[in-house]
Amino acid sequence: MGVGVAIFLVASGMNLQQLLNHRGVLSVSAVESGSNAAPADSNAGNFVAAGGATAAPQPAGAPVIGSPHALPPPLAASDARASQAIGIHIPRLKLNTSLVDLHVQTDSSMSVPQRFTDVGWWSEGPRPGGPGATLIAGHVDSRNGPAIFYRLKDLERGDLVTVDRADHTSVVFKVVGKASYPRSNFPDDVVYRVLGKPSLHLLTCDALDAATGHHTANLVVFADLVSTGPTKHPVR
Repeated sequence: MGVGVAIFLVASGMNLQQLLNHRGVLSVSAVESGSNAAPADSNAGNFVAAGGATAAPQPAGAPVIGSPHALPPPLAASDARASQAIGIHIPRLKLNTSLVDLHVQTDSSMSVPQRFTDVGWWSEGPRPGGPGATLIAGHVDSRNGPAIFYRLKDLERGDLVTVDRADHTSVVFKVVGKASYPRSNFPDDVVYRVLGKPSLHLLTCDALDAATGHHTANLVVFADLVSTGPTKHPVR
């Protein structure tokens, strides 16, 4: 599978600003439109770090996550009131699961869920309901078959996605579009947006190359904030 996901915390000696100024791995070339398009992905089983170096092996079909470039630091003071994400519910996909934290790696790429049954969120990025786009990613497939975000492509305009927060509140988002972006031309500044209106971006890999067994794009589903309120259906 594959996914492109976000920006992040520095687990190496770099500080956040250095990381944000470091060009990431993902690329995409489509512009967010109202149509059903999809995103870009990386080599199955490996992340390609900026500069072409191969990072530590990841699960097959792992989403490739690169750091955006020239973006302001995430989690502004105005976002501090928004609680961390702990669960996600997508009725159309019959998905109701907890979230794992995803962090930036020393090669400036984003980590991905270690298991194909997990969904993760960029925990150092915008929080659900706060300014910017909350980033949530999952695998589309594995060597053994479909993974947790295999049906992400089935989401349509108007579908609702609920993100539960640690403060026992939930944020509801409505799908407004989706796009598939080639990894060679990924719109970091659009997907990894840390400012502006509260939004949700769901990412996974796309465009499997049967000859190589690698995905060549990433699918991004875009959703806008609808409402916030008490959590009604705790994660199972």
